[in-house]
Amino acid sequence: MARLRERLSSDVFLIWAVILLGLVLYAGSLGHPLIGDDHTFVLGQPFTQDCSNLLKLADPRYYLNRVLPVTGAARPVWLGSVIADSCIYGGAAAGYHLSSLLWHVCASVLLMALAWTLCRDDWTALGAGVLFVANPLHTENVNIITFRTDILALAFMTLAFTLYLLRRSQAGWRRLGLLGLSLACYGLAVLAKEMAVTLPLLVVLGDWLFPESRTPKAEPPRAARRLPWRAAAAFALVLLCYLWFRMPRAGNVVLGHQDFFSSVRDTLSGAAAKTPEGPTPAHPAIVVPWQQVYESPKARLLTMARIMGEDLSLLLWPHPLQGDYSPRPAVSWREPGPMLAVLAWLGVLVLAWALRRRLPMAAFGLLWLPVTLLPVSGLWLLHNLQADRYLYVPSAGIALAAAAALSWLTRRAGRSGRLAAPVLAAAIVASYALMTASRNLDYQDDASLQAATVAADPGVARAHFNLAQILRGQGRLAAAEAEYRAALELWPDFAAWRTAFAIALLQRGRVAEAADQLQASLKQDPGDPAAHYFLGVAHWRAGRRAKAAAEFDAALRLDPADRAAAQAKAYVAAARKRAGRKAAAPAAYLDSARACSAAAWEQARLMLSMPCSAGPGR
Repeated sequence: MARLRERLSSDVFLIWAVILLGLVLYAGSLGHPLIGDDHTFVLGQPFTQDCSNLLKLADPRYYLNRVLPVTGAARPVWLGSVIADSCIYGGAAAGYHLSSLLWHVCASVLLMALAWTLCRDDWTALGAGVLFVANPLHTENVNIITFRTDILALAFMTLAFTLYLLRRSQAGWRRLGLLGLSLACYGLAVLAKEMAVTLPLLVVLGDWLFPESRTPKAEPPRAARRLPWRAAAAFALVLLCYLWFRMPRAGNVVLGHQDFFSSVRDTLSGAAAKTPEGPTPAHPAIVVPWQQVYESPKARLLTMARIMGEDLSLLLWPHPLQGDYSPRPAVSWREPGPMLAVLAWLGVLVLAWALRRRLPMAAFGLLWLPVTLLPVSGLWLLHNLQADRYLYVPSAGIALAAAAALSWLTRRAGRSGRLAAPVLAAAIVASYALMTASRNLDYQDDASLQAATVAADPGVARAHFNLAQILRGQGRLAAAEAEYRAALELWPDFAAWRTAFAIALLQRGRVAEAADQLQASLKQDPGDPAAHYFLGVAHWRAGRRAKAAAEFDAALRLDPADRAAAQAKAYVAAARKRAGRKAAAPAAYLDSARACSAAAWEQARLMLSMPCSAGPGR
């Protein structure tokens, strides 16, 4: 322990190099607004804006038998960090961004500490920290507060692992105390995000590749050999406690299919799937391009194998990046993607095995990749099959492996090799920094992020739709129409999107086209009150008052709290009584907060798009 403090004190400039690099790369992001999922999970939750809720998260009953009706209740460490930001910075966007940046820098420094603790090499530790803090893969996690979960998970994972390793140089109560602190940090890691469940496997790999060099005098050799397995069992016990905590806070239903936690919970309890907010409403199944992944085990295996290959490619070289994905299902091993992915991952494992004695740090970094990707490998269902944010924790393995390889090249190669290693390292860091700075510009507002995704992959329907919603809100209706059409061409069966497109057509005065779209939407989902409401608006504008009244009646039957439909119905009735007198259109029918809220709620429930601004009543 004293040796580590002395080392950190003597090499403090290495730590500051990593800190300053991270601050410089992300300084421009501090002026960005909150975007994407933050509209819903940060700004859209009153719970995150109330400082007193920190006491609720600190209440032991919350972790025993109390389930808060809050989105993110299963990740209290993240939830607490956001509430703390709201209290400290008064809800200012710059404050949330600053905290995410500081957590990212902290995770990078802790990764440095872990690297040094494993191999006692300054250059490997510095390389790991610099490569990690500059990696453009992390821009999504740093810029979007909702995805800070991965940053928190890695920070506490690396701290837990480092404390676990430091216990080796201690004996007696100090050794047990460091193990206890390590287990506590592991608990915080899993309470930040589920990605941290893989830490016990990393601990086992660390004990295998970096065995204790000597046995403390206070411990008999036989007991010392047993201790790693006892420690692994202690980590497993923390994991079981986390699963017990997590099960009541499950309830995600992915297009009609339960997630892992929900299915296990309901199998054990025999209960129906419920979210903390209440039972999941019944809606028609939405067919998306990767629907087969949820329906067919074979398609799930093949598709996720290909996605894991694509993730490996991004881990090796993080370009191009995009804010959303629309994966195409794989249905046969004869397709090149799944087979190439399997061969690539076999190559990683073979290389790690070959390096296990000569370069154990590189082997450990390579093995870190498949272990930490397990939670997003398709073992259980995910709302999104693929996302850049999933790679935050795995990318630490690439940083460790690359830093170890560059350090080895500097020490072992000849004069030209010793020169080549720093040049290569500088080139990688410079490339990372340029890509990070460029990618950060995509997060300056919602429109930039969605436009960047469309530019990277025109086949992402959600990005087209989200961009259309933003453009419509800006009054750029012609551009919005093009994006709506692109989204519906890719996902023609999503009724809520067709309703949103019809609203844009109404705004442009194209009533007949809007009515056609709304009728098509109601064929797909007859239970959508928003579609009935706006079809009533279209009928009204076309002079069909009786049909308008019928649609407003239908909207109210489906949702009696729909005040906009009630007002419109009353207005139509009054206008029909004043036959022969010209009447204006129903008030506020285009920007009805209630109708917007209904469409937003449907989209948010399915996790298929960014909701529009929420209105009262829901």
